[in-house]
Amino acid sequence: MLSYRNRLLVLLVTVTILVTAIGMVSTSSTSYLSEDPGPAISLVPLVSGGRRTGKVPVERFYLTTIQVSSVNWWQYLTGSVFGHSGSWFIPTPPAKGITPAQIGVSDTLLMDSALRTAEAVAGKATGSPSMHPNGAIVVLEAHGSAWSAGLRIRDRIAAVNGKHVTSASALVGALKAVPVGGPITLGVARKGQALTIHIHHNPGVGKLGVELVTGWAGSPAASISVPGVGGPSGGLLAALALTAVEGGGDLAGPNIVAGTGTLSSSGAVGPITGAPDKVVGAERVGATVFFVPVLNAPAVEAEHPRLTVVPVNSYRAAINWLCTHGGTSPACG
Repeated sequence: MLSYRNRLLVLLVTVTILVTAIGMVSTSSTSYLSEDPGPAISLVPLVSGGRRTGKVPVERFYLTTIQVSSVNWWQYLTGSVFGHSGSWFIPTPPAKGITPAQIGVSDTLLMDSALRTAEAVAGKATGSPSMHPNGAIVVLEAHGSAWSAGLRIRDRIAAVNGKHVTSASALVGALKAVPVGGPITLGVARKGQALTIHIHHNPGVGKLGVELVTGWAGSPAASISVPGVGGPSGGLLAALALTAVEGGGDLAGPNIVAGTGTLSSSGAVGPITGAPDKVVGAERVGATVFFVPVLNAPAVEAEHPRLTVVPVNSYRAAINWLCTHGGTSPACG
């Protein structure tokens, strides 16, 4: 029979093992991710070059972001009982052959493309159209026929079956002209070298099994860089900040502007993810107006006493709203 001292020692060891096991289990990750409001980034200080005819207060144009993090078992259990902040979701598994590292590279390339598109759109609006579309950039690829043939992330596709293409949409149009199963020859630029890639069987109408964005060439009058942020949703606000700096006047007027939205070369604004969390980020920095893509507007229809939510479907619609609410700029037209 164990002595009192030995029984106490066994009890302490057992408790220590249980506490350690519970701690290890509770801090291990679940299959859930949490989406929460991220920082709102002031864009005007990130603009460089250009004529800088606009005297733009620094805190006038904010890009809103989201933060995605893993949910551990302790957070899951306590959140399920007492409630939790943010939005929990189970991520969609990536396509075969796509790794987390590739997704990270893709997000970086998507943001770079969004900023280059913003520079082109803002340059045109302010009378400095110095950029032009220059092929289609591969930003993500699955292990399909295009990958097997040698196509890689960051490749710029400039031609399809001998036909020059200037943008991602032009590339898709050229691919649609190729019968399913037919051969495709791509003219590709990679790290300054010209390559020819042969795909023996067209995988589908208008498809390569890759994600594409339009590439750009030229030197913008004003440029912008947003370190540490990925994805395509910064296009609209980047274009507004560039317009404010480059165009002169006071585009924001009395407003503190925040928002989100993808941007096409034609100025069309497309949907994004995380709109409700991005509104919260806008409120935290004292924004008075929040531009949101029309398709995301239903998700942010709740009342925001200090914030006017403005659904827009284009860069021009956002410019027009600012110009009719105290803003002044040559871009007002």
